[in-house]
Amino acid sequence: MNIIVGHSNMDLDCIGSMVLAGYLYPDYTIIRSRLVHPVAKNVLNLYKNQLNFQYGKILKGEHIEKVVVVDTRTSNRIKEYFEFADYNIGDVEEVIIYDHHEADCCDIEKAILKTEAIGANVSIMVKELIKEDITITPEDATIALAGVYADTGSFTFDSTTSDDLNAASWLISQGAKLGIVRKLLKPMKEESQIDLFHNVMNKLEVKKILGHYILLSYIEIPKHEPGIGAVVEKIMDVENPDAFFLIVGIVKGNQTLIIGRSQKQSINISKLLKTYGGGGHTMAGSAKVKELYSLSFLDEFVWYLRCSLIPSISAGSLMTDNVFTINENATLMDASIYLEQIEHTGCPVVNRNSELVGVITLRDISKGRMSDLMMSPVKSYMARKVETFTIDSSVRDIEKTFFSKNIGHIPVVKNKKVVGIVTRQDFLDHINEARK
Repeated sequence: MNIIVGHSNMDLDCIGSMVLAGYLYPDYTIIRSRLVHPVAKNVLNLYKNQLNFQYGKILKGEHIEKVVVVDTRTSNRIKEYFEFADYNIGDVEEVIIYDHHEADCCDIEKAILKTEAIGANVSIMVKELIKEDITITPEDATIALAGVYADTGSFTFDSTTSDDLNAASWLISQGAKLGIVRKLLKPMKEESQIDLFHNVMNKLEVKKILGHYILLSYIEIPKHEPGIGAVVEKIMDVENPDAFFLIVGIVKGNQTLIIGRSQKQSINISKLLKTYGGGGHTMAGSAKVKELYSLSFLDEFVWYLRCSLIPSISAGSLMTDNVFTINENATLMDASIYLEQIEHTGCPVVNRNSELVGVITLRDISKGRMSDLMMSPVKSYMARKVETFTIDSSVRDIEKTFFSKNIGHIPVVKNKKVVGIVTRQDFLDHINEARK
């Protein structure tokens, strides 16, 4: 018997990958997990007659020769399928893996690993289908497209590549319906999820850790509730932190669930949660600990983050050191000539102690020129209210300022003196570099 499996607790990307793998390996049986991500349940319910998924119990007494694994490369995440068999994944004759979690180590011996740094695992499967010139049904294209949208955050996650966009385009050409995809992606439909959302929101703690804006929350619930992941995603949308960690103590079962989400490559959720036996993506992951942690675990976890996180890029890292300035007592004529020489449209103004007192621009100078007052001192026409950064200002602070203010250059100040300047282009260059 030959089978196709995905990771336990199947999500949309996993289900979509399994469906497409069925086209590449038409004689293989697709085995589903007992556990399903709440959002993915919509797919299973809507396409119940379309999907020919089997439960692991049909493997009992079967001799498994070949296995195709999608959306994971770790044996721990597929072990549930072999509970019904008399041997482990390592005993199978051939294992082929299609997976995009490049940060994870492959612990399945002799496996043939087909991997790419790509936003959605479905996109890897689509490339294989295109290579083999295989077409698919509109229903299966819709299921797969939902997986691409889910794992790329509708093409907004930093892990998104041009291959993901190409995959989406191909799936639409196969008849995928965007209207259905939109409905499949809607989280938090249950009243219990909304109650859980408010419970988590009321217990949010904000921490600035090594320049990162981190949200944490600890809640305790009597038993496991479906849809916790969707609650975490909603809080990420509402609060927009760099990362969010929800720690859920589950009394029944005496266990703790840690769910993490990140918006920064430098906060690698998969690596952080490996310490607790978890994993996932760079931007999303979870861990289940067979111990009921109390509220005090939050302090331990914050300490762990302080020891593990890479410090955030600051204004001190982005700024240009050599800053052109002009004295407040210089004339507008001097300032005009100076700005022309340095080919700038403005610059910081300092006093005799080299302390920042304002900013002068060509627009300010033009006001003096129109009044024939070019011999007036710069301090008479400069802008005195100046937006500034400190050396430790985070990228988040910089982003907020450039997004909300119509300013192209912002001085970096230490002890009232200008030590650098950050431009809008410096910020954009950093964002582009961070995506590589």
